[in-house]
Amino acid sequence: MQVRKIDTSRGADVRQFMQLPFDLYRDCPQWVPPIRAEMRKVFDRRHYPFYRHSTADFFVVEDAGRTVGRIAVLHNRNYTAYHQRPAAFFYYLDLVNDLQVARLLCDAAAEWAQQEGCNELIGPLGFMQGDGMGLLVEGFAHRPAMGIPYNYPYYGELLTALGFEKATDFSSGYVRGDHTLPERFYEVAEKVKQRRGLSSPSPRRKSCARGRRASARCITVRSRTTGSMRRCPRRTCEWWRIA
Repeated sequence: MQVRKIDTSRGADVRQFMQLPFDLYRDCPQWVPPIRAEMRKVFDRRHYPFYRHSTADFFVVEDAGRTVGRIAVLHNRNYTAYHQRPAAFFYYLDLVNDLQVARLLCDAAAEWAQQEGCNELIGPLGFMQGDGMGLLVEGFAHRPAMGIPYNYPYYGELLTALGFEKATDFSSGYVRGDHTLPERFYEVAEKVKQRRGLSSPSPRRKSCARGRRASARCITVRSRTTGSMRRCPRRTCEWWRIA
């Protein structure tokens, strides 16, 4: 069993890295696969915006010709400069239920972080602000909402065994498509609008009209697919470790 940094200029390496979760979650109905074409963009060091200011590498663990783990490790230099906190992020963590695999991945990420001058390893946190954050620690029976990750229960157990500690809780849940807000919400919103001089004009442009129609379709689909699970809380956690 060995850990290897992939060559992002080699198509075979990129495909190997991308394929692992498809194999791990093949029989898991809750897992939502990424769009391959979108994910492939993060390996393009010449054109992906993240690499204009920061850097990242990708590692896999191989055992007898099989890929059994993967991780990305990032140094977002804008984050370090703004927060005055030299921290590296880990992301795209996927692996079989094996502590040795987890240790190889996290040790490789920690060593990479130290070489970048970072003294913390935080994650899962992605390349862009909208990337899914954290590990799922509750609600494994339910399909995740947009922006919420899905993983097997043993992920958190393996990270805890390696010395990671929970840093932040993120919670999500399901609501029915016909859910309405309490009247008090609208009263407060109206007072804020008057006090701050805010307004919400009705859009008249054709593009906005198309957007409203698309939103309506999305809300309808979401209502049909999640309406029966409106009381299912989900919680994810962000983990950190001194590198």
